[in-house]
Amino acid sequence: MFCENRQLAEEWTYRYLAAARQWAYTERDALPRIAPAADSETGDAPAAPEPSTAEVRAWAMDHGLPVSDRGRLRPEIWQAWRDAHR
Repeated sequence: MFCENRQLAEEWTYRYLAAARQWAYTERDALPRIAPAADSETGDAPAAPEPSTAEVRAWAMDHGLPVSDRGRLRPEIWQAWRDAHR
């Protein structure tokens, strides 16, 4: 939302969120649309994306693993990251 200043933007955002919260509590049909179904399983969810090479490189450097400043990471580094973040 665009407003003239930050104070107005915060005020309108809080009003919008308060109205949305009130609607969610008072609208009879709202809960089935905004709450996950009881029989849904998280197994259908996609796997978390792999981290970027820069993130793994920073992690490896923090843990004392030898990595170059640029280029591809060795498979051992990726495997060490996966083992540490299961």
